[in-house]
This record gives sequence, C-alpha cells and structure tokens, in this order.
Amino acid sequence: MKNSIAKLLVIFSFSFFMTGLLYAEFNPNGGENGEFWSQNTTKTIKWDTSYFHNTVNIYLWNMTSSTFTTIDTSIQASLGEYNWQIPVDQPTGNFFRVKIRQTDSAELEQFSETFFPIYEGSSPHSEFAEKPVHTENIYISPNPVTDKIKLSLDFDISNKSNVTIFDCLGKVWLSLALNTNLTELNCTNLPSGVFYAVVNANGKIKTKPFVVIR
Repeated sequence: MKNSIAKLLVIFSFSFFMTGLLYAEFNPNGGENGEFWSQNTTKTIKWDTSYFHNTVNIYLWNMTSSTFTTIDTSIQASLGEYNWQIPVDQPTGNFFRVKIRQTDSAELEQFSETFFPIYEGSSPHSEFAEKPVHTENIYISPNPVTDKIKLSLDFDISNKSNVTIFDCLGKVWLSLALNTNLTELNCTNLPSGVFYAVVNANGKIKTKPFVVIR
C-alpha cells in the first residue's frame, strides 16, 4: 500500500511538472480558450524561465506527419517568450505542439500542454473553431489507472469517430474507432506516466489527460 501511494505521488508530481511548465501561459491549449492559430499571423510562445537557462531552441511538432520543424534557435532563455510569425505556407491541421529545448542540453526540454490546431488563412472556417472545445466533455475513470479505463462522452458521435492515446512525446499507444458514448480501454500495455486521450468526433477534437501508475 505504501509503495502504491509513493508511486502515485511521484506520478502526480511528474504530471504537474510536465503540464505546468507551458500550460499556464501557452496558447492555444487544444482550443478550449477560443484562440486559434492560423497562417500568416504572429503568436507568442512563453516558457518558464526558472527551468531553462542560457539559450533555448523552439520547435513545432506535427503529430500527423511525425515531424519536427525548427521555429528558431539560440533564443535567450531569460526572455521567457518568443513572437512567432507563422509562415504563410505553414502546413495546417489539428495536431500540433510546441517544444522548448535548452540549446546545450537535449535532456532539458518541455512540450506545450496538449495538441492545438493551425488553420489556413486569417480566420478558421471549421465548426471546431467557431465552437471552442471543452475537455470537460470527456470523462475518464478511474484516473489514475492501472489496467482499464472507462471513456465517457457527453456528446453525440458519428460512425467515423475515433480515440487515440498519446504520451507526452506524441507517440501513439492506442487507436480505435468509437461506436458508443461509453467505451472501455485496456491500458495494461501503457507504462507509468501522463497520457492524453484525443477524441475525433464530428469534426471536433477533444482532449483529456490521464495518469497511468505501475
């Protein structure tokens, strides 16, 4: 029992650290705040200056193509923010994350909290953009989990709906079609850590984090 509690505390501490670094100031975070990034606009990326020192490199992670694009390098870490002019030809999609990495240490890096969209043109044209996503529409229990979780959705799904489980680095661990609003997922193959359930339903992307303990 003591070992389980100790593991739980470690995982929750890890979860807080992983999500807290860019979460408070990084926008957008999955679309829930109603702000949407698009080509040919300038957005501000912020990070925790107490974690990084010297200089940092900034990258854009595209989960769809599994590629990193360099936004800029050797930025003074003490500045704590960077204004990114999103290129006119920047690929669009729903699964992007920003990564900050210290220039002289590959081990000191951090991702933004979750996936966010980048749209074409000066304003988004999808239903997802017009109606911001709220992660409260997804419920996961139990959380933390050791073997199986129940994924509950309080919105309608279509025959093309699916859920994908990612880790903090964007690696896909599980992907399956959704046929009902209540689905049981087997998480026995997942290692300890923080994961994200990303539901794609009716043209909307909804995300919910959860913790696995071993």
